[in-house]
Amino acid sequence: MRDRLLPNESRYHMNHTDDPSCQLCGARSESSVHVLRDYLLHVSRTWAVQFHSSLSPSASNLIPSQSPILHWSLAPSGWLTLHTDGSVSTISSYGSAGGLIRDNEGSYLTRFTRHLGITTPLQAKLWAIHEGLLLAWSLGLERLQCQMDCAEGFNLITSSNANSISLTLVRVISCIASRAWMVDFCLIRRVANEAADSIPKIPTYFDGSTFIFSDAPPEISLCLLRDTLFVDNIS
Repeated sequence: MRDRLLPNESRYHMNHTDDPSCQLCGARSESSVHVLRDYLLHVSRTWAVQFHSSLSPSASNLIPSQSPILHWSLAPSGWLTLHTDGSVSTISSYGSAGGLIRDNEGSYLTRFTRHLGITTPLQAKLWAIHEGLLLAWSLGLERLQCQMDCAEGFNLITSSNANSISLTLVRVISCIASRAWMVDFCLIRRVANEAADSIPKIPTYFDGSTFIFSDAPPEISLCLLRDTLFVDNIS
């Protein structure tokens, strides 16, 4: 079980992450025991508190569209979701980009990754959006919600002058999003983007090509499992 779940504690010892803590509940070390017992208990308590709050007449279940989504969220009915992220080594400055596509039930469909060479964190995250959009377009998707945790990138892409910004990637992304399909960009918190966050950190090839995979490795499967424990519906 330990080898299959690969919680953050195991990923830390394998040098796949620099943070062994649980990103959802804040526990110092996310072990297999924590995922299967302590975390489930934490989520159950959190759900109970939120359910109790929802009974109050003054409570509101609506989240302003401009506010980052705290938990992983289902896409509106009929839409698919693209989750992306980028990562840059603090030692070598080499970066990678990746992401995955899920249906509106949250089921895994496909993922991609690309090694970028020397780059910046913002550029890496923009490359992830770019590659994800190209993949979704090639698959013939008609309605796509792009969930991202980079506020700077989100503000650039959704600005009214995105097609004239000096950053080439922003202009290209704006051009792709303006094609004959429906694309919506949604800002989420990092804790709601764990599945995508793990992809750029998975070892890959270094020739600059974009690789597409149909399988979901243990790192992503664990994140998908955690997502289903607490879901927001933003349709």
